[in-house]
Formats: sequence, structure tokens, C-alpha cells
Amino acid sequence: MTFNFELLKLRPSSLKEFVGKPEIVKSIQVGVEVAKKLNKPLEHTLFYGPPGVGKTSLAQIIANELKVNIKIVPATNIQILPDLIGVMSSLKDFDVLFIDEIHSLKVEYIEMLYSAMEDNVLDLLVGKSCNSKAIRVNLPKFTLIAATTNLGALPKALEERFGYIFFVDCYTDAEIKTLINQLCKKWTLFLNKKEIEVIVSNSRGIPRNAKRILRRVLDYKTINKGCSLQEVIKECGFTFQGLTELDLKYLRFLEKSHSYIAGIKSIVQGTNLDESTLMKKIEPFLIFKGYVSKTFRGRILTEKGVELLSEFQKQNFKNL
Repeated sequence: MTFNFELLKLRPSSLKEFVGKPEIVKSIQVGVEVAKKLNKPLEHTLFYGPPGVGKTSLAQIIANELKVNIKIVPATNIQILPDLIGVMSSLKDFDVLFIDEIHSLKVEYIEMLYSAMEDNVLDLLVGKSCNSKAIRVNLPKFTLIAATTNLGALPKALEERFGYIFFVDCYTDAEIKTLINQLCKKWTLFLNKKEIEVIVSNSRGIPRNAKRILRRVLDYKTINKGCSLQEVIKECGFTFQGLTELDLKYLRFLEKSHSYIAGIKSIVQGTNLDESTLMKKIEPFLIFKGYVSKTFRGRILTEKGVELLSEFQKQNFKNL
């Protein structure tokens, strides 16, 4: 089984190819058309939301639609002033500068972006103490597109300088299903209705997860090696309904706790997981899905969570 390598690219290259978020796509389409008609850069744009929902893809699509160059820079790559100066000085008229996880940028560098965004200048202070002097560097007309998973960490002054601010949320099951069907058609991959439903349920509303599972399915078909879909999903780190082994460990601890309630410290000790992992990596999904509730008494396994674990145990029994 052979494929055109170009067809295996996971990122969409145009707004037409982008699946889901029709309101965002429509707003971007209008903005792009206005920018082209007036021969000016697109207004600065901010995308915020969880990882894997298409923020970087949308930035690249915008550059493609505008037919301009894009420079992609993770905020963590800008550690010292010369890093920022190097990035800004490399821009040309109408270029797109995409800064990923912009909340990780040092505050002093974020503040330097204010004049760059509003007046296309970079104000620098060169030298030390009494010998320092202010220098203004002119910049080309450009579009800053930024992405963050932590909107609350951004200064209000920065947020207010973006012309477009979009919340890119987790995908609905229908949107994930549309994405899967699109990729299956593109890759000539045949899946039945039940298989598609299983992939949807394990994607956690994240397109990146659905694509990863599909790509592994395609890998096995490419080398003509049989592998069940459930095995593929397990290889991708999921067990059941999008749950990871760590999710299950957390839920099972609550299930064994008195009245299904436990404090965060107790969960840390009982699961041997660190508090940061619990609060940042595990709890957001479980709370979002309604399996766990946070109260002043601690974390509570909800009725929905109890039903989920019961369903998981029945599923495991069937597979024995």
C-alpha cells in the first residue's frame, strides 16, 4: 500500500480545508479579504484555548490566504533581548509573526511589543545607568498572531492591542467526526461507523488526538500488518472514552475513597502523582467532562464518573 507523501500532511492549508469553528473561519475570511482589498496587513490576532485545537494551523492558514511569509517563534525561544531584536528585525512588509504560548514571554519583552504592534517601532534602551540612551528602530508593517493556553496570564494592555481575539475551544463530536471523514477520504482509508465512533470518543475533543490515532491506523495498513483499533488507541495513550491510565488511576482512587471524596493532598499521596500533574494535566479534562467536581470539601467523583468506571469495568470483562 503506497501513498503520495503530500497527502499525509496533517495540517490544513486553507480556510476551506479547515474543519470546525465556522464563526472563527468566517471572521478570518472577512479580515483577510479586507486586508487584501486595502493592501494592508491583517489586524493583530490572538488565539487562546487548549493545546491541539488548531491555533498554529489557523496562523499558518492566515499566512497562506494572505500569500505572505510566516515566521513561527515559540515564546520560550526568546530568552534575551537580542533574541527579540533578531526576530523583529528579520520581518519584511506584510509578514506574519506567530508567537506561540506568548504568555511565557518575559514581561519586559511583552511591553516592548506594544509600540511594535501600534506604531511599527521597537523602542530600545542601550547602555547602562547614566550612559544609557533610547533608540527607536523602525519596523515593517506586519501582523502579529499569538497563541496561548493561558489567557489569564496575559497583561490586559497586550490583550487590548489585538484586533481579533478568538477562543478556539475543544471540538464537538460532530466536528471531530467531520475531521475523521475528511482525512479518511484524503488517505483512502476505510473505517466503519463503529470504528469512527470509537476514535471520536477517544479524541477528547482534540483534533490532534484524532489525527494521531488515524495516522497510526494508516501506518498498520501501509505495512499490511493487522492490528485492532483498540490496540492502536492504547498505543496512542488512551484506554476508554479518551481516558488515559493516569485519569483512571485518579478516578479509581476517588472511587475507593469514603463517600467518593478526597482532598488534593490525599490524592497526591494515594496515586503517587505530583500535585502539578494532577491539577494541570489530569483534572481539567475530568472536570470538563463532568466525571469529577471540585468543592470546598475536596474532589468528588460524580454520578457520571461512577457510571463511567462501571462501564469501563464491563468493557474490560467483555474483552477477557
